Amino acid sequence: MYLHAPSALGYPGVPVGNGGYTGHNRGAPPPSKVAAMTLDFEGREPLYRQLAAILRGMIDSGEIPPGRRLPSKRAIEQRWGVSQQTTERALAILKDEGLIETSLGKGLFVRDPDSPR
Repeated sequence: MYLHAPSALGYPGVPVGNGGYTGHNRGAPPPSKVAAMTLDFEGREPLYRQLAAILRGMIDSGEIPPGRRLPSKRAIEQRWGVSQQTTERALAILKDEGLIETSLGKGLFVRDPDSPR
């Protein structure tokens, strides 16, 4: 089944909802196993660490390439069903690792690994 609506993350071609495909593939990478990952709400690993691992995987795989803006915090919260605090903590981990950076008034962006910090 193909869904003809933008993905929950705002990226064409990312699996949404029941595992359907958006049908919009305007140059976007094919859906990855990383984006399709879900959080284990019953597991021992804190949700914010699980979320950070998923987002890190999307960055490392090139699904969200350097220079690309990350989905809004609200989109992340809705996509994975997590709280604002969980999202903030996950993004803080990625900032501390140097994977993302804030552009004042524009949002969070994947940092180019070759650019100085």
